[in-house]
Amino acid sequence: MASNYQPAPSDMVQQVQSIIQSYGDNGPIRALAQEPVQNSLDAKHASPIVRVEYRLRKQESRYEGTRHLLTVTDSGTYGLRGPALSQAELSERGYELETDENWAAFEGQGFTKKSDDSARGSRGQGKSAFLYHSSPPSAPGRRRMMMLYDTLLADGLYRLGVRNANPVDTIQSPPWQDSEAEELVSGQFTDETGIEIDLGLEPLKKVGTRVAVPYLSEEAVTAVKNGELVQWLRRCWWRAVQTGALEIRVIDEETRREDTVTVPSWWQDEPWIGSQPKGVEVRSTENVDLGDGLRIKRIVLIHDERLQSTDAESDDAQFEGVQLLRGHQWITTIGSGDRELSGFIPPGRRSGFRGFVEFDQSLEKELRNLESPQHHKFDRKQGLVQAIYRQVESAVEAFAKDLGWMQEPARPPTPALQTDIAREILQWFGTSGKQPTESWNCSLSLSFPDSTVARVDWGQLLENIQVLVTSSSSFPANVTVSLEAQHVDESVRVSVRTDEAISFYNREGNLKVGNLQIVRNAARPDQLQLALQGKWKLTARVQHDGRQVARASRSIYVHQDPQNPERDPLTLSISVENQTRSASGRERINYGERVAAQINAHNNTPRVIDVSLNASLSEATPMLADGEPRSLRGTPEGDTSDQHAVWMGDIIFVAPDKLPLPDENAIAIPVEPGRHQLNADLFDTDGSLDSAAASYMLHIEVDPPNQGGLPFRLDQRPDERLPRWQLKEIDGETVLQFPERYATNRELMEADAANGTERRNSFLLEITCEALIQWALEPAWKDHDRTRLDDLCTSEPPGVDSEKWGRFVEMMELLEGAGGNQSEVPYIDFVEDFRNCAAHMMRMYEESH
Repeated sequence: MASNYQPAPSDMVQQVQSIIQSYGDNGPIRALAQEPVQNSLDAKHASPIVRVEYRLRKQESRYEGTRHLLTVTDSGTYGLRGPALSQAELSERGYELETDENWAAFEGQGFTKKSDDSARGSRGQGKSAFLYHSSPPSAPGRRRMMMLYDTLLADGLYRLGVRNANPVDTIQSPPWQDSEAEELVSGQFTDETGIEIDLGLEPLKKVGTRVAVPYLSEEAVTAVKNGELVQWLRRCWWRAVQTGALEIRVIDEETRREDTVTVPSWWQDEPWIGSQPKGVEVRSTENVDLGDGLRIKRIVLIHDERLQSTDAESDDAQFEGVQLLRGHQWITTIGSGDRELSGFIPPGRRSGFRGFVEFDQSLEKELRNLESPQHHKFDRKQGLVQAIYRQVESAVEAFAKDLGWMQEPARPPTPALQTDIAREILQWFGTSGKQPTESWNCSLSLSFPDSTVARVDWGQLLENIQVLVTSSSSFPANVTVSLEAQHVDESVRVSVRTDEAISFYNREGNLKVGNLQIVRNAARPDQLQLALQGKWKLTARVQHDGRQVARASRSIYVHQDPQNPERDPLTLSISVENQTRSASGRERINYGERVAAQINAHNNTPRVIDVSLNASLSEATPMLADGEPRSLRGTPEGDTSDQHAVWMGDIIFVAPDKLPLPDENAIAIPVEPGRHQLNADLFDTDGSLDSAAASYMLHIEVDPPNQGGLPFRLDQRPDERLPRWQLKEIDGETVLQFPERYATNRELMEADAANGTERRNSFLLEITCEALIQWALEPAWKDHDRTRLDDLCTSEPPGVDSEKWGRFVEMMELLEGAGGNQSEVPYIDFVEDFRNCAAHMMRMYEESH
């Protein structure tokens, strides 16, 4: 029997895990419920209904004990049509496929695309949903995944394929066909490593596709047996089931349990049509015009006082709120307790409140391009999505007013609410409260005609333009880079590169743009049209699985001398992330958890500077860096300083009496439980410049004072002698104190209580923004420590306009220079800039909420 497993250039195990993790906490089972059905619906033919069957089979092995096989079979589809293309054939075609070449697309990699690449299922999500839940035997310390797939086409062709992630991604090429495929499917299959799988399946009799997942994960087995999979299928596909386009069954052969996915009771019989019993209120808003020929088909809202909570407390909203449906598929829910709706729906009414939104075909087509590859959210930064959210808010507000909910007495703000308000604001601004999954760094390098000045005249070249990206993961997948130039004073943007895919080697990937001639009228690919004189920002943005993870900017002065802000020559910063739990380094770190640390330096002078780096953890050995030499390239006058990662590494903390397990990829440090400070010092080798220092407090086996990684907590105090606000260090905790009876605060709290908007207290918003500026800048002013400043300015918050965020970063950098020891900025100008920055932060937050 011929066997030729053809490798593809990727670490499939890591890629699959990365894709499924991007679904969030409830991702693995939601992915298994969502992606297979999505693939089947995408392959629907003239049949009025697509049928999908999940079937769980228990298998016994003399050597391996009990294991399970899951099959997912569809009918009413075309099956996996088209030729089985080899890697050489794909390469010759530039990895582009025709619309009906489904077999090649299913076997393709992340770089394979169809001619109609609007299909959001073309990015590897479907394969990952299956592979993630397969765990066949593998070498110790390694993870392996496997799936088999057979298809019957309308012309009678029968085909069987196999995919392995071991961890290298391999596919069977060519696939088995006809009688050979039928023999394997109905009998025993042995892979190239000797694993024997008793398939024992009946070959397909109807046109369609079946995927078999051997060695099914315990998580997936449990989800089938306890009904969790059925519930996720119901959440995702109830509307498609209701319209008659889809039928889904889940069968457990061992218990002979068979579940058919049904419509939730509150949506049965389409209650927006006709009258309702007492205690049930329904409103439907039809054909909402969004302009440009785009319409919301309907917004349906219901409140049934008999309904109980259906959403798990720890999960995002699923039913309780307003579901946004695209293609009869649930994408996301605006929860009843989310900030968009919580002001309209009293807490006591939320368990009985439900809603959904459908769109017309034109709007669905637009939304498909604004939808995450995982089909679980829309891009809130996009104006069209924001417009939909506003229409939903308006409909819910009208519904609440109609039912008299808006007249229900609002709860007065309590001191306990202050932490919630601070948490919402501070986490939105992307401080250490954010929950990253990986550590990313981006640098944008280029050469000016004069290496000491960030000026370029028309006709001159910007040379050696390159975007370098580093990641804490060795081989991250689905990473793209975009490069854009924007005039600082005029609303002019010029795209240089858009969503260019990059690959990684040893944690580094890059996009090489090369040389570009700056011209007023571009006519060639090697020219960049910057037609306006003045300051431009060249910005690189890095996206991973559709989410921005890093950015870097350079300043370019076209036909104009730069204005050079006052800055410290050398600055230093530290970033720390807990990779084991995908958490901020400012949260608790337990023994055995892997922590990624990175020390970054900025050289704000035009010349190259040779420096030495020391880094250590207080009261611990060994030193992370002991006088290690580094060379920092200069920053041309007027340019944005480039960030240099001068040290990167993984650390595992262990108890003092425990011998650390050997790990060539991490440093093991024995420490006592408690607070430990990671310190770094950077010295100019020739001693002509002041040194820079940075520190980062780690909480090892103890809880930090501020839970959730917040930089500080709010403390409302009765002492009327307090100023409007002040930041204080109390027992190692940063506290924002303000007087309880401050006139503005008191009046706004009373007004907010009357209007039911206590979460929008503008006094609290203002002092939190102002305190956040001081919190970020104070170490930079005192010790050239940019750790907090980088923490604040690294990533754009959700829903904020990129141009406005870039302006905020510039304002913070100006304040950094204006507050330094050598600054000659007049005090009155500094105060005005400080207030303008806080006001800009407030506007960004309010516009995005």
